[in-house]
Amino acid sequence: MTHGFFISMGGFVTRQDHHPITSPSQLTKEILREIRAAKVQDIEDKSKGDAVSKGLALLQTSWFLFQILTRRIQHLPITALEIATVGFAILNLLVYGLWW
Repeated sequence: MTHGFFISMGGFVTRQDHHPITSPSQLTKEILREIRAAKVQDIEDKSKGDAVSKGLALLQTSWFLFQILTRRIQHLPITALEIATVGFAILNLLVYGLWW
């Protein structure tokens, strides 16, 4: 599963032109052998998503929602861009919850 996600993110590249593997036609026997040889621990070590970064992202998103809510209560104007961002922020909170 880890290898599949890593391929989807463009983590494995071709030897010739160093482009991400994006189609099954790029999977030669040699590349498949190298993919199988990659250890799960090595792939997971590349992850930058620790609890601190996720916590900061959650804090920043919550702060933005709090500001918008406060501006709404005070009858201050809210732009269309901010309203669209609120939609994304709410979805982000759901994703952050699933992350943890």
